[in-house]
Amino acid sequence: MQGYHNHPEAVRSVVDGWFATGDIGDIDDHGYLRITDRRKDLIKTSGGKYIAPQKVEGVLKAACPYISQVVVHGEGHGYASALITLDPEAIEGWATGQGQTGDSAADLAGSSEVREMIEGYVRNVQDHLPEKMRGLIGQRMRQAYHADSALAAQALLEGLAAELGKTHPGAAASLREGMAETLTVLRLGLPPTLARTFRSTNAIESMIGICRGHARNVKRWRDGQMALRWCAAGMMEASRQFRRVNGHLHLPALRSALARHVGAETVTDDCHDQHVNAA
Repeated sequence: MQGYHNHPEAVRSVVDGWFATGDIGDIDDHGYLRITDRRKDLIKTSGGKYIAPQKVEGVLKAACPYISQVVVHGEGHGYASALITLDPEAIEGWATGQGQTGDSAADLAGSSEVREMIEGYVRNVQDHLPEKMRGLIGQRMRQAYHADSALAAQALLEGLAAELGKTHPGAAASLREGMAETLTVLRLGLPPTLARTFRSTNAIESMIGICRGHARNVKRWRDGQMALRWCAAGMMEASRQFRRVNGHLHLPALRSALARHVGAETVTDDCHDQHVNAA
């Protein structure tokens, strides 16, 4: 690149040999430049406030496994809005777990239950932070969860929580809550395909939803044993609808990882074939 086309005066404003492209980015620890946004793509609200839509869109997609695409708009308006489309396969799996079988992704997109569920994902740890900090904190959290190991990720998250604890203790407490559990997938060192499956709650939500539906007509619970029996019966009912998860060929690797972490005596080769009695 030799200069700006038909703008010789702009060439004279070049700083240290760098041409201003209008991009926004950051330089990582290895010296690589990562483009994160476009300066010209900023949205200006009617109140004169500028918003970088791509940053907001990235945070929303990272927070919710059911979102396929997000478009943030609000040019000239008093506030910004997000147009969200759902991942058909993911949202239909969620609906099955809630007992809403047979509904298409298009039908589910208009349901109040799905709308409430998506809004719940949007309200996350960043709600505890001032708006100007949300993009940076979200970026640092994503960097931590994509670290090479659970120890490295925990160190980054603990450091972030310590920083937040001085000025925003609510956000720090939310970040620390269940931190060890959120690092389980990294700690087990699962293959990437299987790891993506376990980073979503689809599988467990499906089973819980079927169990809840199976026992919805029970009006009087006599004791804890009765609850356990109905729960077991619901799980057996749910098992009839189970499908192979993405990465199922790597399940032996999961068994080996669990054996290393919790002890071989609790994870046996025939554990998935053991007979279960349920009333």
